[in-house]
Amino acid sequence: MAEEVVINDLSTSDVSRIVYELKEQGLRINQDFDFYYHQPQTPRWDDEHGKFVRKHTRFVFYDGKWATWFALKYG
Repeated sequence: MAEEVVINDLSTSDVSRIVYELKEQGLRINQDFDFYYHQPQTPRWDDEHGKFVRKHTRFVFYDGKWATWFALKYG
């Protein structure tokens, strides 16, 4: 089962650096992990969750050990 780790307020260069580091660890995109960068054009209210949407990156890991390692290192 996939596990997600969300990190707020990363720049695109920070995300690129982290993805590079994950690949250096031997992880493969679309097989071991995926990532989704979300940057709203303007802050907006999310009625479903009752909060403002912030810039964030969602990392999805398909093995729980990597999600734990990632959360400890970057979270």
